Amino acid sequence: MTAAKALTLLFVFLIISPLNASSGETVLFCAAGDVLLDRGCRMVTRNNGFDYLFEPVRSFIQSYDLAFCNLEGPLSSRKKPSIEKMRFCADSSSVEVLKRSGFDIYSIANNHMLDYGRRALMETRSILETNGLIGVGAGKNKNEAVAARIIETKGTKVAFLAFTTVSNYGTQLPENLPCPAIADSATVADEITKCRSRADIVIVSFHWGVEYSRLPSAEQIQLAHLSIDCGADLVIGHHPHVIQSIEKYKGKFILYSLGNFAFDQHKQEQRESIIFSCAFSDRKVEFPRIFPVIIPDRIYRPELAGCEDSIRITDRIKKLSKDFSTGFRDGDIEVYLE
Repeated sequence: MTAAKALTLLFVFLIISPLNASSGETVLFCAAGDVLLDRGCRMVTRNNGFDYLFEPVRSFIQSYDLAFCNLEGPLSSRKKPSIEKMRFCADSSSVEVLKRSGFDIYSIANNHMLDYGRRALMETRSILETNGLIGVGAGKNKNEAVAARIIETKGTKVAFLAFTTVSNYGTQLPENLPCPAIADSATVADEITKCRSRADIVIVSFHWGVEYSRLPSAEQIQLAHLSIDCGADLVIGHHPHVIQSIEKYKGKFILYSLGNFAFDQHKQEQRESIIFSCAFSDRKVEFPRIFPVIIPDRIYRPELAGCEDSIRITDRIKKLSKDFSTGFRDGDIEVYLE
């Protein structure tokens, strides 16, 4: 680790520690975007070991009580894909990469989760659970797929819901077979309403939008607003593979796309990302902020961005968000949301 990166992490810990010390009930949370364990990410892991992919950000992620991201594709030893077009699958042993990442909760509601069939989807959920990790947004039938996972940490109950609007297999999947959670307005509203009386904080994740589009679609905005209207405290998006706008709606934050996180795409905007961070206290989301992240080309593993990259990334986010009622205040290495 370079001296600059070490200094960056030191700043992060100095910023986070006072929040954690202020109350035994405060829960620190962070979220990142798409994580791929296939293709180029599989190659660098095979060549460098299970620790390699998340080594530059591991200490940062582990400093949070709860950490969330999207797992782009199943974990399975199955060899035959269910379709012949682009498909992702990581070997079951790749769970060792996830165990070393610092993330606790993974969305498995996305368009690639059925790439190797229904058995691989269920194998993914089982592998995560067996290794002390949590998968949300897929299950043995529709009811299990759409159900929230509620995690109690430091006396705070946090409900996670995950849905996808994007499917390689159509959005009318059989309700009695393994599937990812497909988002429709009625289901999203119903599941959030169920959570509201059972949890202190409700987080809704969506795999949605148009790939490589900088701005959210009308469908994204509609679902995000619906989620908050029904009681969600925070909405987190992924799938476009680039950063999108951040909105403040009725006092709650919507991150339409966090971008790639560990991924093997090469264009500059595909290699720029953010980590969202906040604290949960007294049933509220506090201290919301973003940390710019860069994925060096041909290396595929994320690291906290340096000064020049941070300025470029945050300037673009501010421009993308100018019509979405979000205020920004620059910190030392992060940007606070207001």
